[in-house]
Amino acid sequence: MPDLAPAADALKCDLAAEVLRPSGQLRLRVSGASMLPALWPGYILTIHRQDPAQLRPGDLVLAARNGGGEVLLREDFFEILGHARALLFNVRLKTNGTLLRERDAERLHDLGVEQVQVSIYSHRPEVHDGITRITGSLERSVQGIRLLKSQGLKVAVSDVLMRQNMHDYAGVQALAADLGAVFTMDPTVTPKMNGDRSVTDLRGPSPLDCEKSYARTGIPTPF
Repeated sequence: MPDLAPAADALKCDLAAEVLRPSGQLRLRVSGASMLPALWPGYILTIHRQDPAQLRPGDLVLAARNGGGEVLLREDFFEILGHARALLFNVRLKTNGTLLRERDAERLHDLGVEQVQVSIYSHRPEVHDGITRITGSLERSVQGIRLLKSQGLKVAVSDVLMRQNMHDYAGVQALAADLGAVFTMDPTVTPKMNGDRSVTDLRGPSPLDCEKSYARTGIPTPF
């Protein structure tokens, strides 16, 4: 039997775009915890279509993009970042850290980035690299964090709880502490932006297990 979920999710995105196009306004309920503490699950957001030139400091921006991936792959990344900072946006970046070089860390510091969040899925290379499917990625991410910290930047280590790493969060928290970074974790695994739900097979801990994990780390539960 064919999996109709990707088509259903794509349809939802199309419907949202259709509503936004004529009315210029759309209301959505927040789910997931990736935007904490700015946005909490259950919040109702009202989205307005806006000319980028009219954006002001403090605005939250929801931008549509094709695909996804690492921000540092964009050739115009620092141009976009510079424009955002010129408008006095408070910028927090999310990256895997593997592409960071010393000059990149210097530029992030010079542009006044508030915080850089680096994804670390396990303190064990065999687990982290198994999830990213890139040999040596944990080592490169850790090196990226060290470069950021050498520039005095605030760094948050972000761990997504999945089947493969659900018992490694304490090790990641200890690694973050050793690196002088804040530790966060999130049990939310959502479909890809193109509607592909295959990644949801990675979901691991039950809600009860998640609550126990949060209790052990001392991090408030997002649900």
